[in-house]
Amino acid sequence: MKLLNVHRWISIAVVLVSLYLSVTGTLIQLVDLKGLLLGSSPYDENLQAMRGDLNGPGDYAMIGPADYLAAPLPADLDYPAMFGKALAATRAAAGDTPLRYLELRQDQGRLLAIAQLAQPVAVAPGEREPAYATLVLDVVSGQPLPGVQAPRHNMESQQSLRIVVKSLHRMTTFGNNALWINVVVGTGLMVLIVTGVWIYVKQYRSRAALGRKALFWKAQDWWRTLHRSISVACAVFLMVVTVSGLWLAVESLSFGYYISAQIAQAQASGRPPMMRRDAMQPLPDAQVAQMARMTIEAYRRNHPDVAPRALRLRVFANYAQGVVISGEGEARQLVYNADSGAPMLQTEAGYPDTGFPFGWQAHQWAKQVHNGSMIGISGRAMNLLAGLALFYLSLSGIVMYVKLWRRRAANGRKALVW
Repeated sequence: MKLLNVHRWISIAVVLVSLYLSVTGTLIQLVDLKGLLLGSSPYDENLQAMRGDLNGPGDYAMIGPADYLAAPLPADLDYPAMFGKALAATRAAAGDTPLRYLELRQDQGRLLAIAQLAQPVAVAPGEREPAYATLVLDVVSGQPLPGVQAPRHNMESQQSLRIVVKSLHRMTTFGNNALWINVVVGTGLMVLIVTGVWIYVKQYRSRAALGRKALFWKAQDWWRTLHRSISVACAVFLMVVTVSGLWLAVESLSFGYYISAQIAQAQASGRPPMMRRDAMQPLPDAQVAQMARMTIEAYRRNHPDVAPRALRLRVFANYAQGVVISGEGEARQLVYNADSGAPMLQTEAGYPDTGFPFGWQAHQWAKQVHNGSMIGISGRAMNLLAGLALFYLSLSGIVMYVKLWRRRAANGRKALVW
């Protein structure tokens, strides 16, 4: 079987979906680049959607819009002592109510303590997560600040353009069974890239044997010329996007069926789905000072000259943790084991199951490879180039096929596949 035939047959099978994926994927990237390059507010719903689940699911995440604008904490702050004062002020205001977390941050020159109590409150309409009573206190005076709202982590608005297009791109809009489409098409695109490059290599070798060693050459028309040139020039970018996209498609397929099974089990048992069960345990008062000391020492080992914007202490899935919002130009959420000082990932032994085959962290890494953000704006530019290349290759493939079919049909050969 000739490679050209394999290439053509697979192209016919996947070209319309690949055109669809190139349009939706490119639109997502343009929405992201608009937010990143044009200085959109961190509160912008598309920017929040982009950052929404990068730092963990549900209340594992801490970083929110306010953190990208927040001033760093004082460089010489005595964290164990200040957390001790914050805890004392919290106890004076809330008595012995167990704490879910305690954090320090700065706002308008005031050192604030934010304490979330293990005391559920009514959930506002439209909210998907449980809500708990939260105290905001002035650490210096020890007085509660009822008019100050505690910052929230990034939220994914289901009405934002990014989420709508992302749902179309992943096929989740059309239900779990539609998720198979991206798996099949992703596999087909990988075969197309490999066969396309190999066809080019064979043609180049034949031309080189005749002394024509130019890497690019004019074909019968510009559609074919550009199709070959773009496919070769962007082959590496296209393969990275395709392989990572296939990985994500498989994980999304698994996740979709997992969510459906969890919801069905929850409805039958009356218990919340596994991925929504609360993994936070009460924060032990006696360990607060030591947890603060261990966390800030761990942070300073890698960021000796950059004070953090905020520091939260909590116990998550039986791990004592310190969560730091870094003081770099682009704020990041960093999680440390508050007993050992070791950095922690979003997937650790004992964490609640999230439905992804290799855990939440691996899924986020795959997404960063897929959209190029793992290496910053340059990676996103490569991803945008790959999306535009896939759009042209799909479109030109359709044009080339139609032109060739018409020539064959004029000679009486009207088979759609040959």
